[in-house]
Amino acid sequence: MLLDHVVLFVDDLEDAVDTFSQHGFTVTPGGVNGPTHNALIAFANETYIELIALQSRKKRLLLRLLGQLGLLKVLSPKNRNLNTRLLSWFSGSQGFTDICLRVVSLEAFASTPPEALGALTPVTAFKRHRPDGIHVSWRLAGAVDLMQPFFIEDDTPLNYRIPDGPSRHHANGSQGITELITRSELSVRPENAIIRTSVASSRSKFSIGITTTGLAKEIPLGREYNADIRLIN
Repeated sequence: MLLDHVVLFVDDLEDAVDTFSQHGFTVTPGGVNGPTHNALIAFANETYIELIALQSRKKRLLLRLLGQLGLLKVLSPKNRNLNTRLLSWFSGSQGFTDICLRVVSLEAFASTPPEALGALTPVTAFKRHRPDGIHVSWRLAGAVDLMQPFFIEDDTPLNYRIPDGPSRHHANGSQGITELITRSELSVRPENAIIRTSVASSRSKFSIGITTTGLAKEIPLGREYNADIRLIN
């Protein structure tokens, strides 16, 4: 089991792309998937940060209002599925909101998940078309407990979903996500990243450490992104 990516939900994708680019990251357009569009910060160790936003500003404002009023808890299905998880992204504040782990066989993992993890949602297929016309498809299942990760298996080659080549080269020397500091204990651990727990670790659900060949520093994103990123040696 490997750390695949972390999800950073943002209000405005173009603004987020500009901000991360100014901090020395190469940001690659991801594409459109239903009501969302995304961009990726891909790393040499095959992890990435997903910047994701709703395409419709009106939908974002509506979901944010429903979330603040607590009405989404009423609208969400009794048997939680991936839509429940996605609604939690879209109705909350900007910031790191989720962790995705990559497994070899999602069907097998979902049929007998680790006992400590609890129940998983049904496996659901997703797809998107990259701006260069390449079709990407994958499957997801998530822990019913939204403080736990969700899981992914690719149906198309990995480098279709996680761009390679120049996309993985960053002016700030970033090589990959190698550390996560979470506010709640994870029931499963990836092999390619260190996981630590600290209640006061971050303004959002978690903060990340990215190994760099350059200068170790904290990326000053500002409070509007509600996210903590550190470049570490």
